[in-house]
Amino acid sequence: MKIRYLGPSPAINVGMGGQNVRPHIKDKVLEYPKEIGEDLLLDESNNFEAVKEKPETRVRSDVMDAAIAAIKAGDVTGEGKPHVKAIEVILGRDITAKERDTAWDQIKAAEADNE
Repeated sequence: MKIRYLGPSPAINVGMGGQNVRPHIKDKVLEYPKEIGEDLLLDESNNFEAVKEKPETRVRSDVMDAAIAAIKAGDVTGEGKPHVKAIEVILGRDITAKERDTAWDQIKAAEADNE
């Protein structure tokens, strides 16, 4: 279960059962076992929210890899998105603009998570 800690502290320690404690940094999303995630959401003294990931908003890893390769090669639009044709050449098959846009959204989200 994906959970985001909303603060107010910069981080909070979350017990994972037994002696396992894991720091959860504010605004970061971490994966928890379902039982622990549900407990975090029910505890009103903490400020957590569930993060839903829709399967239809994910693209295949080969499309992601090709999109990243196109970006590194500089084959991008004015907005920085990789060109559909560049991804297709790398993959050796056709993709849709929607697939490229989804890959672009995932790349930007990953960059934001790493900051």
